[in-house]
Amino acid sequence: METAYASATSASLATCPISLEPIVTPKTLACGHTFEEKNIDEWLSTESEGYFPRPKTCPVCRAPVSTTAPSPKGAIEMYYALQRRRVEEIIREAVDEINNEALRRDMETLQESLRVANAEINDARRRREVERALREAGIITPREETRCFGPCVVM
Repeated sequence: METAYASATSASLATCPISLEPIVTPKTLACGHTFEEKNIDEWLSTESEGYFPRPKTCPVCRAPVSTTAPSPKGAIEMYYALQRRRVEEIIREAVDEINNEALRRDMETLQESLRVANAEINDARRRREVERALREAGIITPREETRCFGPCVVM
């Protein structure tokens, strides 16, 4: 069964909710929330002012916290698994960026090929238009319009 804690994004799990800094020394409460050890210890040790003492609660969900309750088993392993997932995500993003760069280069190559092909088509159209204009003007006779694929000899 996946908890809300485990389903959160890896980036938010690698950050202490109290200080918003990366967690170096994780400490997980019984409710499942993980904090930087010095921050949660300071949070739990501060006394409230006034007549009524502030109960020891989780800063995220306000669940009561017993200062003698041990952290859930495997909290450190969970933290490092989340860090590993974060590193894998960074690697995946880098690979995607490399692939996107390769796709961009391929797209530029295809666009250049298309530009060259369009230029060749336009050249062929211009040649046909010139030939037609010369034919209409009587400069070229149908006999001189020989089209061959190789060396041509006009007699």
